[in-house]
Amino acid sequence: MNVSPEKILIGTASFGQSYGIANSSNPDEGECGEILNFAEKTGFHGVDTAADYLHAESIIGNHQSETLEVFTKLSRRTDLADPDDVFGSFEASLATLRRKKVRGLMPHSVENFLFCGSNFVRCMDTLKEREKISRWGLSLYSPEELTLALKIAKPDFVQVPLNYLDRRFQSESFLDQISTHGVELHVRSIFLQGALLMASEALPIQLEGIRSHLSELQGLARESGNSVYGLLLAFALSSPAVQLGVVGINDQKQIVSLFDELQAINHFELGSLPKVDLPFDKLLDPRLWSWRE
Repeated sequence: MNVSPEKILIGTASFGQSYGIANSSNPDEGECGEILNFAEKTGFHGVDTAADYLHAESIIGNHQSETLEVFTKLSRRTDLADPDDVFGSFEASLATLRRKKVRGLMPHSVENFLFCGSNFVRCMDTLKEREKISRWGLSLYSPEELTLALKIAKPDFVQVPLNYLDRRFQSESFLDQISTHGVELHVRSIFLQGALLMASEALPIQLEGIRSHLSELQGLARESGNSVYGLLLAFALSSPAVQLGVVGINDQKQIVSLFDELQAINHFELGSLPKVDLPFDKLLDPRLWSWRE
């Protein structure tokens, strides 16, 4: 059940800032360069970044790669109803990235798109015509957001949270919807910002509600001969419906481990995994983890 590195986008949220509850540090520019060098040499698909990830776009721009594709998000301050602001924000990202074009572009907030999406879509069509982007997409938090978005326009891809505890985007209705409309599926939050990789006894008290599920997950990994890391990767990425997955990397050791894990995943039946019925609330939505601040 190997998963190809070609299916992975390196998440760069930690490039220049701390990100995730299990990480206490972030890589400096030199180590970021080593991460990107390794990704390029071993066939990873590309990088997922954003204008608001502090130094991430600049670091990527300082590391020129002919093989790594770039997916980025406009600054959350961009007025999607104003073409000048959209084009200006995007050109600023291109300049920082030192690129003439990117593979994919998203607004930072799907809520803003739903408010003034028709203007944004016209901008995306123009950028495609100018060969500045290959495709545009939306970062979703609920399946219902796609239904609303499709009333405005069809995105080329959507990026959604998917992990062992949050399976909302594996529903038959959602998968039928993206298949019918020809929308690519990219997944993120595979490790729930690192929470699913923590020892159960090390979980913050605010995440007490997932402790039993975490212990269950660790037992399933042992039974299948996988690491928890490998099982979570397989769970999120082995479906043919998933084109790409975003995996955040904080140091060179992590990307080497990621590459090794992708080659070593043992087969197991995803359908045999126990069901998890947790509400999508403050347990599973990192946006609501105000206790981290």
